[in-house]
Amino acid sequence: MDALARQGSDIRVGDVVLLRTGRMRRWPDPAAYALAEPGLNLEGARYLARAGAMVIGSDNIALEQMPTADPENYNVVHTYLLAEAGVPILEAVNLEELAAERVYEFAFLGGAIRLRGATGSPIRPIAMPLGR
Repeated sequence: MDALARQGSDIRVGDVVLLRTGRMRRWPDPAAYALAEPGLNLEGARYLARAGAMVIGSDNIALEQMPTADPENYNVVHTYLLAEAGVPILEAVNLEELAAERVYEFAFLGGAIRLRGATGSPIRPIAMPLGR
């Protein structure tokens, strides 16, 4: 909510919400990028889904904080968003250029590969700024 206030943004039903943790600055070093990840927690996932987010993505490899705080569920945010809220996720999205240019609102295009029987697919995400 603080980030939204700082950016002068809000979340509307049907929005694609992308969260920048800054993790992409450590790419492609596997130890620096993939271990002890910052990310979304269950409370944040619930807030975004209830606010109407249609898709939620981030610049880290798992979207959520890793390791998880829940010893019974290794991917508590994945479980909630995918199985309970029906919200697809994006991972490893490079958001550095958008952040550097302070682009907070944009039209999102996601060109997916059609893979029959798969549980995920690479996409080509494109952000088209709405205005300055």
